[in-house]
Amino acid sequence: MGAWDISVFGNDDAADFSAEFDGADAAETVAPVLETAMDTVLNTTDYVDASEGGTALVAAAMVVAWDHPELIGDDAAYAPDPWPQAELALPSHLRVKAAA
Repeated sequence: MGAWDISVFGNDDAADFSAEFDGADAAETVAPVLETAMDTVLNTTDYVDASEGGTALVAAAMVVAWDHPELIGDDAAYAPDPWPQAELALPSHLRVKAAA
């Protein structure tokens, strides 16, 4: 049975994507995964599949909340737990992609 609610992190696709960050401890590890998820949607000129769109939203939310995971709030049913601890900031171009 799948999990779905109204939050960005409240579905099975988000849970699967968040699992990719287990043990992540560096921006260099996380940034390419986030960028690929966002690029999949940003580079699509056709129909965006729900799972790809949902995963891109999770990636964008993670970029926005990178330094302040409390921004995710109580709706983060499947947000990475623990939140990836990165010693370095994410590349600034990811914020531009997240906004797009």
